[in-house]
Amino acid sequence: MLLPIKISPRRRVWADVSFRYEKHIYASSTEDVARYTLKYGRVNGIYEDEEIAQDLKRTVYSMLRDGIPRRQIVEETSALYGIPAECVEEVVAAGEADYDLILGVS
Repeated sequence: MLLPIKISPRRRVWADVSFRYEKHIYASSTEDVARYTLKYGRVNGIYEDEEIAQDLKRTVYSMLRDGIPRRQIVEETSALYGIPAECVEEVVAAGEADYDLILGVS
């Protein structure tokens, strides 16, 4: 999972984190009642915004080009990269603006 960390108003880095947990089921299924106990978290790497942004933009822009709906782009890209949906929405909005400029749409 990639988590954004704001270093300053103009600088963001991404922490690649993983978690180990225990799952406790208190009923017949997880839909009934379940509890997760976090055992530990680990930072696997730190990446500059530019390192993540290039791949993310490539994915989002190709999906926009293919006419995939905005909501689907956000959901799928967020799940694929493990990035919060809010961060993906920023890229989608920028991508839509870029495509509007290219196509001459106001």
